[in-house]
Amino acid sequence: MFKICLATVLIFLVQAAVFQNAGKLFGSVRNEKSEAIVAATVTVTKAKNGALIKATLTDGEGEFEFENVGHNSCKVSVSFVGMDPYTSDCLS
Repeated sequence: MFKICLATVLIFLVQAAVFQNAGKLFGSVRNEKSEAIVAATVTVTKAKNGALIKATLTDGEGEFEFENVGHNSCKVSVSFVGMDPYTSDCLS
């Protein structure tokens, strides 16, 4: 099985406004050869209990974006058929 490279899954939590509790979570999913992984499943879950917050698929360039993601503790997971799944804490 191929692995989704830790170094190539870029995850950023950007604060939308100073006093809001929402932000933008975006990134890019690539394989070991730095090729974009198209249609990978990306999920955001609560770190505390694993409850699903949001989910999407990567686009034609392997990129994903979530709007209005709270600043609470969360995890981002990426999965794709034939590859090992990858999970990371949200970065803030």
